[in-house]
Amino acid sequence: MAVIDVTTTALAPWSEDEFIPTLGQVSFTLTTAPTDTASFELHVNGLAYDDVDDYILSGQTLTWLNALFALAPGDKLLARYV
Repeated sequence: MAVIDVTTTALAPWSEDEFIPTLGQVSFTLTTAPTDTASFELHVNGLAYDDVDDYILSGQTLTWLNALFALAPGDKLLARYV
């Protein structure tokens, strides 16, 4: 097992954006564009969702695609990324 010396290793800070959609809202603007899109995670009401099937990410814009689960007012979206 490798040991990482955290005193000399710079870790990228995670960003988090939280959204509560309005009726019919499917697009959201992130605070910043993720530097590593592979790090992007989206949780809706605590459940993780998959890119391509459920949403797309383009720069700072997150667009919800999941037609089987329409976002409703009061839902909580949490986006985490580097």
